[in-house]
Amino acid sequence: MEYKNELDKQYLELMRSVFATGYGSDDRTGTGTIKTFGNSIKVNLQDGFPILTSKKVFTKAVIYELLWFLSGETNMKLMTDNDVNIWIGDAYKKYCEIEANPPHDHTLSRKEFIDKLKADDEFCNKWGDLGRVYGVQWRNWKKHRDGNVETIDQVQNVLDKLRTNPDDRRMVVTAWNPGELDQQLLPPCHYFWQVFTRELSFNERVNFAFKNNMSVPKILNVTEDDRKEWYKFFKENNIPERAISLSFNMRSVDVPLGMPFDISSYGFLLSMIAQQVNMMPENLVCNFGDTHIYQNQIGGVKEQLKRKSHKLPELKLNKAKSLFDYKYEDFELIDYICEDKINFPLSN
Repeated sequence: MEYKNELDKQYLELMRSVFATGYGSDDRTGTGTIKTFGNSIKVNLQDGFPILTSKKVFTKAVIYELLWFLSGETNMKLMTDNDVNIWIGDAYKKYCEIEANPPHDHTLSRKEFIDKLKADDEFCNKWGDLGRVYGVQWRNWKKHRDGNVETIDQVQNVLDKLRTNPDDRRMVVTAWNPGELDQQLLPPCHYFWQVFTRELSFNERVNFAFKNNMSVPKILNVTEDDRKEWYKFFKENNIPERAISLSFNMRSVDVPLGMPFDISSYGFLLSMIAQQVNMMPENLVCNFGDTHIYQNQIGGVKEQLKRKSHKLPELKLNKAKSLFDYKYEDFELIDYICEDKINFPLSN
């Protein structure tokens, strides 16, 4: 059975290229990398949801982290309470640098650290706070004016423009705030995203209705009178008038771990925004700066490059009251068939 999976195709080609032609390099973690610069992947969400099938992606972590970003919170409690520990490595490293240098008798193990974050609110307030990272910049950018501090909700501004002026070229969100990098546990890797919309043609709106299994009008010859019936159908069934695409930029990209994670994260974000403003999610454009594979990931890379891919799944998304009210239970990937997980090490 034939299927279209441009994501795995482009991803594996990029992984192969970095592995074969990349430059050896030191890095801040001391692990060592193979790296290249300036790469991209572009996929269309109408071909399926963008998630790798050549290995299993931890979707629970992707979704909870995105919900945490959209909450605008600085503390990772939402994730740790739900056993999503993707930020634990950096938080625990900071804890050890302060508590164990010089060593103290009460320094906790990594597991003890996680357990205490969950059980002790005071401890979590201190060590679970990651500073003014991603979501805070998205939802609560600080603006100083006349001695006063105002805040800017960049995401809400984008939603407002999508509803009032969808051709606006300034629908952007940035997490890179040079004035607050020293207030972040880790500077943002994906630092900028932008949305773009266009009008859908009559035929595209018809195809959208068919694809979504709607009870479409039984019209074979599309005359002017037929079109009137179709437009009535479009209005009654809230068929989108526009398509929306999203482009995001990353300064630093861990190809085996971070890249698949962030592609799916922005795929979810694009789908959520499209649903909220009644547009058809279209292209996801992923732009990568320093694109690297860590030396301790090479074995897993060789394994993944031998693997096959599968048909992309479909996303079933329950519509929330607003972009900021989605819950984990609102997301379901239909027919996500993939190869087994690969345990790539994470370098902190």
